[in-house]
Amino acid sequence: MRCRRMGRRKMGLREMGRQPAMGRRPRNGSPGRMGSGKVGVCWGKEGGRRDRDDPNVLDCIDAIPFVDTPLHTAASAGHTDFAVEILRLKPSFGRKLNPDGLSSLHLALINHKFETVKRLIKLDKELIRVKGKQGETPLHFIAKKEDINADQQQRVLDDHRVNADIQQQNVLDQQQRELDDHRVNTLADFLFACPNSIVDLSNQNETALHIAAKTKNKSAVEIILGLIRRIDEKRLMANNDDKGTLLCI
Repeated sequence: MRCRRMGRRKMGLREMGRQPAMGRRPRNGSPGRMGSGKVGVCWGKEGGRRDRDDPNVLDCIDAIPFVDTPLHTAASAGHTDFAVEILRLKPSFGRKLNPDGLSSLHLALINHKFETVKRLIKLDKELIRVKGKQGETPLHFIAKKEDINADQQQRVLDDHRVNADIQQQNVLDQQQRELDDHRVNTLADFLFACPNSIVDLSNQNETALHIAAKTKNKSAVEIILGLIRRIDEKRLMANNDDKGTLLCI
């Protein structure tokens, strides 16, 4: 009897030794045990991806509350086609925030990937209303006045290889004008795609109009006020009452 028990015990240990490790796939191609949804299980201890054939890898990432998804990475780098494909496969990634409290659309704006921004909002206009850090939406961010910072200035000068002070200033002024134009056009695209976003409030109870005025972004103020006036005119024509207008915000 004792020999039989010892035999079963040894067999049990041998069988346990053949089971696949957590997050790995066995040699015969059948699925291994799924992990608990942690980053280490999805991407591996060294940050490497799991098996490319794993159909649950995106679901595993989606289960993490705050994470840099593949959409965050693609949007930040301006890999537009890949970002669009990821958003199609996993629409929830568009509303997910990374550990810094930023959505993929926030990151695309921060890194001046305006073509990526345009394609993403064409696919899902509600991304404009996703609230990130401080309750700010991408519309709040684009309504701010942005000046080229010191690092960006140096990159511009390095790209153009200019040394004279006058030439440097001319190049920087041109770059600033181009950035302002991109931001104004993107703001207009946002408002055209999702006009209701003008009433979204940050944690400081500020709309995009408040932020534009506070940062002295004259172009943004004019665009937002123009949209508000058109909306108010339609409302007043639709119902002739005294309920107030959007300009009251």
